[in-house]
Amino acid sequence: MRKASLILVCCLSVLFMASCTQENIEDLLKKKPQVEFMKDAAQPSDTYAITLGESVTFSVRIAPNEESNAALQDFIFTIKDPANNDAVVFEDRQTITEDLYAAHTFEETFTPEKASNYTVTAIVRDEKGAENVAAVYLDCAEPILDELGSFKGVLKLSGNLTIENPLTGPTEMALDPTNVEVNLTLGNTGNDGSAEAQLIIEGTPVTLQCHKEDGVFKFDNFRFTKPIDILTLAQLDLDIEITDMVGDLQDDMLIITANAHGIGSTMVAVLTATVKLEGNMEGNLEKINN
Repeated sequence: MRKASLILVCCLSVLFMASCTQENIEDLLKKKPQVEFMKDAAQPSDTYAITLGESVTFSVRIAPNEESNAALQDFIFTIKDPANNDAVVFEDRQTITEDLYAAHTFEETFTPEKASNYTVTAIVRDEKGAENVAAVYLDCAEPILDELGSFKGVLKLSGNLTIENPLTGPTEMALDPTNVEVNLTLGNTGNDGSAEAQLIIEGTPVTLQCHKEDGVFKFDNFRFTKPIDILTLAQLDLDIEITDMVGDLQDDMLIITANAHGIGSTMVAVLTATVKLEGNMEGNLEKINN
């Protein structure tokens, strides 16, 4: 696998350098304004987790592109609820009228009215029509009233990777089974047929709803970030969405099956290659006896 990966990187690099002209390089490397969610030690990941009734504040920084230095024009901040057909539950639109060529920081505070897994996006546009988007995720959970148990183990992430070269097209390769460390706590929330799941997956806290019936738990979709060695010359952070996750509780073992969809990017030569994953995540979590 590693020899094949090395050959792939070398071939891609040669093809990139041979095929690129100054014109299409500039085309591919758009001069977009900057936008990012500010992180710190208390919030290092792209997933924010709170309990219903709490508020969360997002700090977003925007700035002109350093090369084009085009004046900033618009800032749009949006929170959507995927469980309700992506309904917009919070929005802030602002036209930049002062300090058009300087960095700006926006503080956006949101108090959810219901438990859900929200998608949060920030968009910036400049006077030349260039646009850039940043996204994070907010998990809002109902408080656990009755703990059902805590489980721990290593799940296996595997599947097919598609590496999209913007000049030469896609290349496919297999992702060997990769360890994903998981700690999971289940508890009743007081709603019939509903439970709460609190995960720490690869060090990222995730809180979500699930529905239980006859010892089987069906979990809501969620996301986490996993560093993956795609090529021998690069490691990338894969933003992974887990869907259709089911946990079958048998004695003290929670048997997990789920689908996994991921996307990330890495630099090869002077261009950005996009990497997509279609696969699954499965394995057993063992109950922790206190």
